[in-house]
Amino acid sequence: MDGPARSFGADFDPLSEIYLADPYPFLAEAREAAPVFYCDAVDHWIVTRYHDIRNIFRTPALFSAANANSPLRPPCPMAAKALKEGGFRGVPTLASIDPPAHTRLRKLANIAFTPKRVAEMEGFVRDLATRFCTERLREGRADIVRDLAWELPALVLFRILGVPDNEVPRVKTGSWNRILFIYGRPAEAVQVQAAEGMAAFWRYAEVSSSLASRTLMMISSAILSMLRMGTDRVSLRRRPRPSCSACSLPGMKRRPDFSAMPFVDCSPTGPPGRQSARIPLSSRTQWRKSCDSIAR
Repeated sequence: MDGPARSFGADFDPLSEIYLADPYPFLAEAREAAPVFYCDAVDHWIVTRYHDIRNIFRTPALFSAANANSPLRPPCPMAAKALKEGGFRGVPTLASIDPPAHTRLRKLANIAFTPKRVAEMEGFVRDLATRFCTERLREGRADIVRDLAWELPALVLFRILGVPDNEVPRVKTGSWNRILFIYGRPAEAVQVQAAEGMAAFWRYAEVSSSLASRTLMMISSAILSMLRMGTDRVSLRRRPRPSCSACSLPGMKRRPDFSAMPFVDCSPTGPPGRQSARIPLSSRTQWRKSCDSIAR
């Protein structure tokens, strides 16, 4: 590296309080003097110019994303033990896989963000943004990231995923533990706490996804059962706001948006005694028993 780049690499620390408080002056200077330099503090190359960054993202054969979720500081023995004993295991994500796997996963994720579904969220997003502005922009100025862009998109995503309001703090805590563990330089004691938090959130996510999977299995099983019984009316049709009890996660206050999925009308008109049973959403125990019996 030449002189300016070497100097930038030796002095720069992206986790310093000064940089985190206001990164823009340094980035403006780096773009002119050393657009690419090696940072000793985090053992990574730093690229500061937009077109260079864009080219990196578009050239996965040369610049892989495989280490995107690798911790800046390797786990200490106690943190590694906490992850293992807690059942945590790393899985590929959109941030850490390259094409063609990334392309396939992105197509699946895009299903949740069709123009129709995004339009249906407009009212919620508008009300949320208005509330944020009213509560956080009262003094005539604000930090746009801290006061708006940090939390608002996450709450919109939670709504799309069907995360109940009372579970939002748990999801936020789990996400913060992951950010601290992967992208921070915590002391060993803090790293162990973050690892324990990651493992706890992993177990919560596994239970939630397992329950959702069993719920969808129950829907499929109900359709097959009606076909075996000779039900003469099983219709699959789209509705903007499905109200079928089978299309909701047990115990959730808010149903996920299933507007892009078929609505199952379980209202057979066959012989008496073959009418479908509906399980109220409030009966979480009954839902679990039904899902478990089908899963077995």
